Amino acid sequence: MFSLIGNTPIQRLLQSMVETNHVPSTLLFEGPKGVGKGEFAAAFAEKLLGGCIRADLRHFYPEGKTAMHSMEAVREFIGETVLPPFEAERRVFIIHDADRMLPSSSNALLKTLEEPAPHNVIILTSSHPAALLPTITSRCMTLTFSLLNEEEVTEYLTQNKNLPTEEARTLARLSRGSLKKANLLSEGQSQELTKLIATIGRAAVERDSMALSEAISALEQTVKQDTETPTHEQYEDILHALFSWFRDLNLLKLDRTSQNLFFQNYKESLTACLSHPIPSLDSIQSKIERALEALEVNIPFSSAFPSIF
Repeated sequence: MFSLIGNTPIQRLLQSMVETNHVPSTLLFEGPKGVGKGEFAAAFAEKLLGGCIRADLRHFYPEGKTAMHSMEAVREFIGETVLPPFEAERRVFIIHDADRMLPSSSNALLKTLEEPAPHNVIILTSSHPAALLPTITSRCMTLTFSLLNEEEVTEYLTQNKNLPTEEARTLARLSRGSLKKANLLSEGQSQELTKLIATIGRAAVERDSMALSEAISALEQTVKQDTETPTHEQYEDILHALFSWFRDLNLLKLDRTSQNLFFQNYKESLTACLSHPIPSLDSIQSKIERALEALEVNIPFSSAFPSIF
């Protein structure tokens, strides 16, 4: 069995392929971001190649400022597929985020998929399979990955990040089934983001405009320290985490003994907010959706975020 987290049925299927040596020439690993598609592809390749990964495994990633697979990279891939294996019985090619291609690159790739060399296994990964050409997906055996459950992520964080169980469980809930997000949350800067979101939530409820303004400013600075050009996905994660804060408030309002909090480590701060009027989840959800719509049309986060309050 593969030493991977989650998606056990897919692990079993891949293991069966290795044991029976019945491997499709082209596979598509599709599913949400952060669930380990790339890790599964690499582990599967290593099993197929029997350790000869340096010579007979090739990874292709989107590149450049546009994060796309260039025509040059696709041509390089096509050129390599005609070469025989160096050490193993086959060669494995992994094209990560295969949907990040221009139509011309996709059409060039299609020709190789139509007539695959018998010694090649090609694995495409994608979080947006609908963006792939139907003529490409029709030539792939598709394996659909699911989000991890809370227990799987908690176990991973306790065993691999040495986190206490309750802290790991909180981060597992905030990660919403994404191992990638759980890893980020377990790092210091992401923990700082979680702290700032809690500060923002409390300041908003307590109508402390100065604390709210300072926390929002600190949040932006922290995000920009993490990456020079923050992505829409990063800001979306922050907004979802903020919703979780208000979800915790509404839950504690009904049951102060609740142990099912996303922000379990901030229970004292949450409880302090209960002496103030608590906005409904419907109102918070509507405001967050409006903020997300603003981000979609490139309104700066500094303008979209404060509008929630």
